[in-house]
Amino acid sequence: MYTAHLVFADIDGQSDMPLERRAWTIAAFWQTCYHHKPRFTGDSSLSFYDIDNDSLMAGFSGVNRMSEAHEVLLWTLDLHRSLSALGVPVLFGVGLAAARDEIDWEALPGFLPQLRTHLYFPDDQELLDGRVDRRRLIGDPLILAARLLSLAKKTKVGIAFAFLPGDRSYEHVEDVQARLQVAGVSPAFSLKGAMRSLPRAHREWAKRWNIEPYGFFRDTSQVSRVLVEQLSDLGAVGRAEVPPILQNRDEAWRLLMCGNEPWRRLGADLSDDDLRRVIMGLVLYSRASGWNGGSRSPVLVLYHEFLRREPQDEPQVTSWIVANRRNGYEPFGTLGHGGARTQSEYLARTQRWVAERAERHASDLARQEEGRAAKLAAATRRLAPAVRRGDVKAVQALLDRGADWQRALPAGQSLLQLAHDHGREKVATFLVERGIK
Repeated sequence: MYTAHLVFADIDGQSDMPLERRAWTIAAFWQTCYHHKPRFTGDSSLSFYDIDNDSLMAGFSGVNRMSEAHEVLLWTLDLHRSLSALGVPVLFGVGLAAARDEIDWEALPGFLPQLRTHLYFPDDQELLDGRVDRRRLIGDPLILAARLLSLAKKTKVGIAFAFLPGDRSYEHVEDVQARLQVAGVSPAFSLKGAMRSLPRAHREWAKRWNIEPYGFFRDTSQVSRVLVEQLSDLGAVGRAEVPPILQNRDEAWRLLMCGNEPWRRLGADLSDDDLRRVIMGLVLYSRASGWNGGSRSPVLVLYHEFLRREPQDEPQVTSWIVANRRNGYEPFGTLGHGGARTQSEYLARTQRWVAERAERHASDLARQEEGRAAKLAAATRRLAPAVRRGDVKAVQALLDRGADWQRALPAGQSLLQLAHDHGREKVATFLVERGIK
């Protein structure tokens, strides 16, 4: 049994980075991935290694020194360390697959041979902006790696990996753990409980394949206490300024965009007054500096904690955020808030939008049903004339479209008798074959 492995990687949150930071991060990612390309990859025609600006897609099949699971994981760990040392926030999904033969990636559904390393669903007619859309990947090894990358993003785990066994499992995670431990790597931890963060269809697919995901490098970062104190002071003053600790834009980005979990832990630990002041401080800093965390702004995380604790003060605080924000995602987490100024307004508008969407959907279904009924009625009306003409092909086409032969003539009359009356014996024979009397 041969083995094949897929490694997918993405820069985490690059779309929310300031332009200069994003350009530097993408360049550092590209150069580091290029220099870490396994030199044995080129020995196999069944492998690929594609760096697409902010993402990496690599497939190893029949590659010397990249056939064992622990070899691929050690290589991935080394690449992760190199990128992290440069300050590039990167996440990996690693699918370890077993097969009877080497996997010819180009032969898999979703892989266009003429593009060599771009993976698409077969109905894509052209290269979509030169980008890979992992949501449309098919072929089980490809799906595994893509969903593990999604799991890494959901859980903020540096590397998520799992085995996709074929007819028999070729390697156990205990064996891999032992080999990694010899190399000085800390044991991987289970991500099975975190699977609930994925969409239901993904969870069902993983359950069907008995996927057991594991991870390396769980996010244990913390929000700087100095940052919290300065933001709290800024919120107490109520004036748009840039705190001393956030004067450097790159350092500000690093401190503020440390992930949702550190801010969630902070919010749970803050007093009610400090929680409110830190939220206001973040909004005022954004207003003074032009910084915008987009949909990953820490304001969103802290605001949810505030709603849970102080719902009675929500209208006042929400209105203040809306009046002073620079980031349209704050505080509701979406740009589709319809200009709401309080949580109750936002929920009411959301409910109206959902109701209107459901109404439009029901109306569309009703129109479609009316259209289908009209087509069936037209086919039924044309059935008897086709029998009279002796047009077998037309009769067959109309029946295939769903024409109701029992209603094609007035009660007491039959299509078979009509065919005999008009001497259309070929049509009569066809009707008998179709079970029509």
